[in-house]
Amino acid sequence: MALFKQTLAKIQQIVSFFRYSNTPITLTLDTLKLQKNPFIAQANSGLKLSLRPNAGESFTFYENLIRQDYLQHGIQLKPGDTVIDIGANIGAFTVLAASRVGSSGKVLAFEPETKTFECLLKNIQLNQLTNVTAINQAIDKTEGLAELRVGHKSAFSNIHGSLGHMKSITTQTVKTTTLVKVFETFKIATVNLLKIDCEGSEYGLFETLPPAFAARIEQITMEVHHTREHHPREMVLQLEQLGFKVQNTQPLTAFLRIIC
Repeated sequence: MALFKQTLAKIQQIVSFFRYSNTPITLTLDTLKLQKNPFIAQANSGLKLSLRPNAGESFTFYENLIRQDYLQHGIQLKPGDTVIDIGANIGAFTVLAASRVGSSGKVLAFEPETKTFECLLKNIQLNQLTNVTAINQAIDKTEGLAELRVGHKSAFSNIHGSLGHMKSITTQTVKTTTLVKVFETFKIATVNLLKIDCEGSEYGLFETLPPAFAARIEQITMEVHHTREHHPREMVLQLEQLGFKVQNTQPLTAFLRIIC
């Protein structure tokens, strides 16, 4: 049954490439692990991503620029909004958000892994975005340095190293900062949308967020990962204690998607 569901999901993904992208052939080849070289994928919207072959990035393109997973269930972005993207990866959600908030809005994109950060910068430039600030740091519960475990797929790199599906290949020492420090450094009065996909760091991130700063956040769209130390239900309680109303939860294979 599991194999059938995986096959069906992959077929749906490939069909979507042909319906909603301008580069269906290369995206399909990469999904089938047949693409040998880096390539540029483009959605019908015109947004583009430079992708590395066999790195799982075709799925990143699919979930962000075609399905637009982080903008479901009532999440709204309008021109002039401020977005913080924690765990920006190669910039798939970053470029989508930047296109929605326009030149009067801004996106702060945080990505700690060195090579992935380079891809993020490349994709910002590829889409000629002037409203994005990319920061080569991780957001965690404290400021300082941390050891980042880097996997064969960039989306799974993490600091806390307790994700069951993660197989570390190398490690990097990366800078960490806190959400409070981000508010202060960039003089942010209101965050219209906080997007989080940071592979387990989300628990500590909110542990050190005072209610007064939490009140500045209008919407949250995030993935909450089940680690050896934490269960997603803890995050729901944590968010509610900070005054957020959890409006939607979607159980997925290795994590929970939460909308506030």
